[in-house]
Amino acid sequence: MNDRTGEVIYVPPQDRNEIIAAMSSLEAFINDDEICRLDPLIKMALIHHQFESIHPFADGNGRIGRILNVLYLTRTGLLATPVLYLSRYINQHKAEYYRLLQSVRDKGEWEAWVLYMLEAVEKTSKTTLALVEGVRNQMADVKQRMRTHLPKLYSQDLLNSLFRHPYTRIQFVRDDLSVTRQTAADYLEQLVEKSFLEKHKSGRRNIISTRPWWPSSCGSQKAPEAPLRGQGVAGWMKTTAWILRVMAEPLEESRQAQALNRSAQATADRLSSSSEAVSDNLIAPGARRQLGRRVAPTT
Repeated sequence: MNDRTGEVIYVPPQDRNEIIAAMSSLEAFINDDEICRLDPLIKMALIHHQFESIHPFADGNGRIGRILNVLYLTRTGLLATPVLYLSRYINQHKAEYYRLLQSVRDKGEWEAWVLYMLEAVEKTSKTTLALVEGVRNQMADVKQRMRTHLPKLYSQDLLNSLFRHPYTRIQFVRDDLSVTRQTAADYLEQLVEKSFLEKHKSGRRNIISTRPWWPSSCGSQKAPEAPLRGQGVAGWMKTTAWILRVMAEPLEESRQAQALNRSAQATADRLSSSSEAVSDNLIAPGARRQLGRRVAPTT
């Protein structure tokens, strides 16, 4: 529905059996590579569109559709882990996203849709690469400073533990380093005293954050606000957790981002050189079927 005019733009399948049949076809399209031998990045774009058109759930279809993107790239081997955060690009270009979704339904304009998704992969790959590189640089800097200011405390295991979590607690250090609770608490106190970490109160608990480490080399990315109480802590964790997940294996993720960026650019170039590169003839029957219908606004 158009939020401004109230016009009903698209109605997904409503019949239970139709939804099940459509999802079964989509499932086969995703998992059976013999059905369609298109480039995986193109297939990702087709899969996302078809899932959003089927719209099988009462809520959460957008989130699930975006998760499907990275899960499919992981399945095909373009990613070892689902670290590509395409939601940021889609949310920043939401009007174009919805316009192109509907253009495929109304006019069969697949090429513009696929190019949009390829650009999302390309831009997000570059952003992810910059973030991973920033994390690597910051990890090296913290390592050197810990060796200088806390030589008796420093260990690679402690450094890895601190970079593994968007915030840390005594039990995290205790479990990661296999030390006693008191030893873990002493480690954190020393790190706070030397300004490697910051301590914040959240109700009765202390939350120890890594905010001072936020990589200055991460371009336009800004450090989130320090966690405070209740929703503040949850919100801060939510916005930073996806970045910090890649810290354990930054070199590998950096190579993946570079490879995915090159793949997206090459695929986009091939598409741009042929206006017929994405047509109904290239889409498997289960994914080609246009689901739903355009309806007139209700009065």
